[in-house]
Amino acid sequence: MTKKNIIIASVAAVVILIAIVIVAFNSGRNKGEEQAINKINETNTAAPDDISGAVVPEKELSPEEAALVEMIKESKVEVPGGSLVTKDGKVITPTGEQTKTDVQMYEDTAPRAARDIEKTDLPESAIQINASLGKFDPSIFKVRAGGAITISLSSTDGKSHIFAFRDKSLNAVRIATPLGGGTTAMTFQAPSVRGEYEFYCAVGGSSVGHESRGEVGKMIVE
Repeated sequence: MTKKNIIIASVAAVVILIAIVIVAFNSGRNKGEEQAINKINETNTAAPDDISGAVVPEKELSPEEAALVEMIKESKVEVPGGSLVTKDGKVITPTGEQTKTDVQMYEDTAPRAARDIEKTDLPESAIQINASLGKFDPSIFKVRAGGAITISLSSTDGKSHIFAFRDKSLNAVRIATPLGGGTTAMTFQAPSVRGEYEFYCAVGGSSVGHESRGEVGKMIVE
């Protein structure tokens, strides 16, 4: 081998050695970075239960919040699926807000309808109305001003009927029987203003619907 070839071979060996060192260094660095990233991910995804000895303090309720919780706990449901009634006769939402009858029926503060229920689930005080084509029975009933009342509507002819009031102050009170017959009930606050409140069946409109065939009546608030 000539002197020139020896020099070339030596330089090549040195280059190869440097490349091996660089690869090994980068491999170790990458492995270290991967381990660090995995450790960070493990820490970030650890469930709170994995932290032994941790104590989560309970939130202390204000007097107003405590009173609200107690009021809801002491309230009762007149009909399964319907609105709550407090000990002092207020009809409330599940969050403790007093219901309103002058809103749209789908709003959160509107009283809730209990659909497709059994008549045996109704309280004795419930006003039970049967609807058939051309008739509400009874078509007249009395309630106490401002009191919590439950009205049920049952279809006796297998058709759908919708009990509704003409007065806008009772706009949210719409009781619709299930398709094919059945019973729906609603608990709501009776008007505080005494007088007569007309109701009707809202199926089909006033000119050609059930109302025109005689499905009308009145609630007397005393």
